[in-house]
Amino acid sequence: MVGLKPDGSVPNIGDIKVRGYGLNALEWAARRGNYSIAEWLASDSRTRMLVTHSDSAPVAWACYTNRVELATMLIDQYGANSHSTTEVVFGYKPPSHLASENGNLLALKFLVEKCGHDIFECDDLGQDIRASLRKNNRVWMDVDGCVACDEYAKEKGVEGEIIRSGNRRRQNELSSNNSRQQQQSSLEEKLSAALQRLEFVGGKEKEPDNDGADNPGEYLNELVAVGDARYELGQYNEAGGIYYRSYYAAMHHNSNNDINKLTTFPTAHKMLQSFMRSNDEHYIKQAFGMAKQTCMMPGCPPYIREDLKQVEKIMANKSIKMEWLF
Repeated sequence: MVGLKPDGSVPNIGDIKVRGYGLNALEWAARRGNYSIAEWLASDSRTRMLVTHSDSAPVAWACYTNRVELATMLIDQYGANSHSTTEVVFGYKPPSHLASENGNLLALKFLVEKCGHDIFECDDLGQDIRASLRKNNRVWMDVDGCVACDEYAKEKGVEGEIIRSGNRRRQNELSSNNSRQQQQSSLEEKLSAALQRLEFVGGKEKEPDNDGADNPGEYLNELVAVGDARYELGQYNEAGGIYYRSYYAAMHHNSNNDINKLTTFPTAHKMLQSFMRSNDEHYIKQAFGMAKQTCMMPGCPPYIREDLKQVEKIMANKSIKMEWLF
């Protein structure tokens, strides 16, 4: 892993890259098939953004090494986009091509039959999956898995050709649009499921007018899940409001009224990250005030102080006066 930053500080775990590979922690865990580590990274508040970040392709790397169970977990439980690819993925190579060139028929079928990938998708050079296999794996005929992938694509009508540039651009545009639509649909389904679970346990997303009629501590996990879903949809104001309720509920949700309970800090982190991403100055100021307040709590972890530095930088860039709202 890449070590300390130039100023000697420790980087956030979500910013760490594997030396020599350029992969983030989740991508590396997916490539190595470390299921439990990948699951932890996908669920931890400090690193869960790696699942859906535009410059992260954990499912592609899981399929590269035929880790279908791990890929399924990332998609079904954490909303990962199976179509995501990056420059590090051998120059934005489609995940299906990646699986095929490594001879992973199980992963290829998973992407095509379960995730809806287009078997006719071309790479940036205009090569379909069979042409890409021949060019990028010179010994493919000696690898049973590669031969099986080639036969699979052939049976579905892939000819093994390089598509002309005009058609390639159109095909890639359609593929990109489909990918975005599928990701949006997946995130909306995740929100719908979270709202249903919240309703099932008797919870409400919005705080009722009568403060005494509702105790979010009784359905804290379900409420946070709704906040997570709204955050991933880019609904930062709504997510921040939910995390705000959850933050105070977490502080007081035990018999000893332990306001410094360690479980409150991850929720505080989510709240701060949401508010500072808002386009509304009011919420950015709220992030600043809440970060200052949380930093004064005993046992405050370093990542909250990093949140404070981040929101201060945002306020400076936007020429927002650094003042508390309460």
